[in-house]
Amino acid sequence: MKKYLSGLTAAFALMPVFAFAQNSNLGYFSSFFRSLSDIINNILVPLVFGLALLTFFWGVLKYFIFSSDDEEKRKEGRQLMLYGIIGFVVMVAIWGIVGVLTNALGIGGNNSVTLPTIPGAR
Repeated sequence: MKKYLSGLTAAFALMPVFAFAQNSNLGYFSSFFRSLSDIINNILVPLVFGLALLTFFWGVLKYFIFSSDDEEKRKEGRQLMLYGIIGFVVMVAIWGIVGVLTNALGIGGNNSVTLPTIPGAR
Protein backbone atom coordinates (compact mmCIF):
# COMPACT_ATOMS: atom_id res chain seq x y z
CA MET A 1 0.00 0.00 0.00
CA LYS A 2 2.90 2.32 0.78
CA LYS A 3 4.40 1.79 -2.71
CA TYR A 4 1.02 2.48 -4.29
CA LEU A 5 0.55 5.67 -2.29
CA SER A 6 4.06 6.95 -3.05
CA GLY A 7 3.64 6.19 -6.76
CA LEU A 8 0.31 7.96 -6.83
CA THR A 9 1.77 10.97 -5.01
CA ALA A 10 4.65 11.17 -7.49
CA ALA A 11 2.25 10.93 -10.42
CA PHE A 12 0.07 13.75 -9.10
CA ALA A 13 3.15 15.85 -8.33
CA LEU A 14 4.43 15.48 -11.90
CA MET A 15 1.09 16.09 -13.66
CA PRO A 16 1.64 19.85 -14.13
CA VAL A 17 4.81 19.02 -16.08
CA PHE A 18 2.67 17.68 -18.93
CA ALA A 19 1.04 21.09 -19.33
CA PHE A 20 4.42 22.54 -20.29
CA ALA A 21 5.19 19.75 -22.76
CA GLN A 22 4.07 21.68 -25.87
CA ASN A 23 6.94 23.02 -27.90
CA SER A 24 6.44 24.49 -31.34
CA ASN A 25 10.06 23.95 -32.41
CA LEU A 26 10.71 20.23 -32.26
CA GLY A 27 13.60 20.37 -34.71
CA TYR A 28 15.16 16.97 -35.29
CA PHE A 29 12.29 14.97 -33.79
CA SER A 30 9.73 16.58 -36.05
CA SER A 31 11.73 15.83 -39.20
CA PHE A 32 12.50 12.31 -37.94
CA PHE A 33 8.84 11.45 -37.38
CA ARG A 34 7.86 13.06 -40.68
CA SER A 35 10.43 10.98 -42.56
CA LEU A 36 9.40 7.86 -40.63
CA SER A 37 5.79 8.51 -41.61
CA ASP A 38 6.83 8.98 -45.24
CA ILE A 39 8.74 5.69 -45.21
CA ILE A 40 5.77 3.84 -43.75
CA ASN A 41 3.22 5.41 -46.10
CA ASN A 42 5.26 5.40 -49.32
CA ILE A 43 7.34 2.23 -48.99
CA LEU A 44 6.09 -0.15 -46.31
CA VAL A 45 2.33 -0.05 -46.99
CA PRO A 46 2.64 -0.64 -50.77
CA LEU A 47 5.19 -3.39 -50.09
CA VAL A 48 2.83 -5.21 -47.72
CA PHE A 49 -0.09 -4.82 -50.14
CA GLY A 50 2.14 -6.20 -52.90
CA LEU A 51 3.14 -9.17 -50.76
CA ALA A 52 -0.52 -9.94 -50.04
CA LEU A 53 -1.29 -9.72 -53.76
CA LEU A 54 1.63 -12.01 -54.62
CA THR A 55 0.51 -14.47 -51.94
CA PHE A 56 -2.99 -14.55 -53.40
CA PHE A 57 -1.78 -15.01 -56.98
CA TRP A 58 0.74 -17.67 -55.94
CA GLY A 59 -2.16 -19.52 -54.32
CA VAL A 60 -4.19 -19.20 -57.52
CA LEU A 61 -1.29 -20.60 -59.53
CA LYS A 62 -0.79 -23.49 -57.11
CA TYR A 63 -4.51 -24.27 -57.04
CA PHE A 64 -5.37 -24.08 -60.73
CA ILE A 65 -2.17 -24.57 -62.72
CA PHE A 66 0.62 -26.32 -60.82
CA SER A 67 -1.43 -28.99 -59.06
CA SER A 68 -4.43 -29.96 -61.09
CA ASP A 69 -4.12 -33.60 -60.00
CA ASP A 70 -2.60 -33.44 -56.48
CA GLU A 71 -5.24 -32.69 -53.85
CA GLU A 72 -2.66 -31.82 -51.16
CA LYS A 73 -1.10 -29.09 -53.30
CA ARG A 74 -4.55 -27.79 -54.19
CA LYS A 75 -5.23 -27.50 -50.48
CA GLU A 76 -1.99 -25.51 -50.05
CA GLY A 77 -3.03 -23.22 -52.90
CA ARG A 78 -6.46 -22.71 -51.35
CA GLN A 79 -4.80 -21.81 -48.03
CA LEU A 80 -2.50 -19.28 -49.73
CA MET A 81 -5.45 -17.66 -51.49
CA LEU A 82 -7.28 -17.47 -48.17
CA TYR A 83 -4.24 -15.92 -46.46
CA GLY A 84 -3.94 -13.33 -49.24
CA ILE A 85 -7.62 -12.39 -48.96
CA ILE A 86 -7.44 -12.20 -45.16
CA GLY A 87 -4.34 -10.00 -45.46
CA PHE A 88 -6.14 -7.62 -47.81
CA VAL A 89 -9.22 -7.44 -45.59
CA VAL A 90 -7.15 -6.72 -42.49
CA MET A 91 -5.05 -4.05 -44.23
CA VAL A 92 -8.06 -2.29 -45.75
CA ALA A 93 -9.89 -2.42 -42.41
CA ILE A 94 -6.94 -0.88 -40.56
CA TRP A 95 -6.54 1.73 -43.29
CA GLY A 96 -10.23 2.60 -42.96
CA ILE A 97 -10.09 2.81 -39.16
CA VAL A 98 -7.08 5.10 -39.32
CA GLY A 99 -8.84 7.26 -41.92
CA VAL A 100 -11.97 7.54 -39.81
CA LEU A 101 -9.95 8.44 -36.72
CA THR A 102 -7.85 11.07 -38.49
CA ASN A 103 -10.96 12.68 -39.99
CA ALA A 104 -12.84 12.53 -36.69
CA LEU A 105 -9.96 14.08 -34.79
CA GLY A 106 -9.22 16.61 -37.53
CA ILE A 107 -5.56 15.69 -37.88
CA GLY A 108 -5.50 14.36 -41.43
CA GLY A 109 -4.33 16.21 -44.51
CA ASN A 110 -4.97 19.95 -44.61
CA ASN A 111 -7.35 19.81 -41.65
CA SER A 112 -4.59 20.08 -39.09
CA VAL A 113 -5.59 21.30 -35.68
CA THR A 114 -4.55 24.85 -34.84
CA LEU A 115 -3.24 24.99 -31.32
CA PRO A 116 -4.44 27.78 -29.07
CA THR A 117 -1.82 30.30 -28.07
CA ILE A 118 -1.54 32.98 -25.46
CA PRO A 119 -1.68 36.44 -27.06
CA GLY A 120 1.69 38.15 -26.82
CA ALA A 121 3.58 34.97 -25.87
CA ARG A 122 6.10 33.37 -28.18
